[in-house]
Amino acid sequence: MDTSKGSGLKEATIKLIKESVEKYNDRRFISIYRNVGFKIAHELISNVKENKNEVISIIVPMYGEMDISRLETFLVSTKQQKDVHMEVILAEQTFDVERYIDIAKKYGVTYVCDHVDENVNGKHFNPGRIRNVGIEKSTGQFIYAADSDVVYPDLYYMSKVVSILKDYPDTFLVWPKMKHLLIENQTTLHKDFLNNPEWDSMAKNFIKHGKWAVEYITDNITKHEAIPFREMMIGDRRMIMREKDYIDYSNNLDKFRGWDPVWLMSCRHDGAIAARRTHIDIVGGYSEAFYRWGYEDFDLQWKLSELFCQISLENISDFETIHLDHNKGWFDKLLFERNSGIHWQRREKGIAVAIIFDVMENRSNYAKRLRTHWHINLG
Repeated sequence: MDTSKGSGLKEATIKLIKESVEKYNDRRFISIYRNVGFKIAHELISNVKENKNEVISIIVPMYGEMDISRLETFLVSTKQQKDVHMEVILAEQTFDVERYIDIAKKYGVTYVCDHVDENVNGKHFNPGRIRNVGIEKSTGQFIYAADSDVVYPDLYYMSKVVSILKDYPDTFLVWPKMKHLLIENQTTLHKDFLNNPEWDSMAKNFIKHGKWAVEYITDNITKHEAIPFREMMIGDRRMIMREKDYIDYSNNLDKFRGWDPVWLMSCRHDGAIAARRTHIDIVGGYSEAFYRWGYEDFDLQWKLSELFCQISLENISDFETIHLDHNKGWFDKLLFERNSGIHWQRREKGIAVAIIFDVMENRSNYAKRLRTHWHINLG
């Protein structure tokens, strides 16, 4: 794992981006006459004063009692990024006490807290709302939607992200490829990394379990046999599953059907979004209609893709993340199905309706500012 590659993009990456932009420009020429939402959005862009500070604001949502060791590893790793102006916004959503303000102070990152009434959402966290709260607190020209359990071993990862957003102003980025650091021995990794925060040093003790999973081992590596994984494509997404879990799942389909996200491990960071702040504002930010887990990120990606040029990073070697695996006890099958239904209903109604709904119905201060802004600009 070479973390000192430099901030330059590979020629193949630049070629792919240019091809994506050309396809987008062809679509834009047609859509600007056929898609009312597209036309309104691009007219708004021309009237928006963009902050030109070239800062990327990394938004990190926190809910309830989460693993402090993963958060600290994320913060230390992220603050090592080079050749980039950035700020980290630690955005906590809570029904009671503020749990992460001291961690934010310890690592010198910006903290914002969203106190929510548990009677409003049935004590379900609202991931879209807390990300909007983080965006509202940010000052950067660019936004990066992060998670506290996903790290960037390449020290120039964020620098490369910014370079694309600067050079290709109609683009936004999604889905960097993601390997999995298995939960086994992870406590030791966090301790070792915080004592010596060098991913290259950590990587010397990684053993591979197939192409997409690694384990941190500090004793005799030759004693450890590879854990078998099953790789599969579900739609356009590459997923892996432990072979043992796959067998259990296959033999008990009626019991486990609908719980797929608990078993499957994505080979891309599905929630990662890098975009200009103005573009996120124009599509109304995250929808706050989703509870608990699932679809708030996919929904924002859809809204942005209706108006701007989406570039997937999952097959680009310049961008790689590592997920610090953990148990998924928070998954709720019924809420996931609810969120899925809401998202696809929004798609049927179209982008213009979705944007207007989010601007008018979202309850965060971010949405309140957008309502004021739209009133001033639209009369």
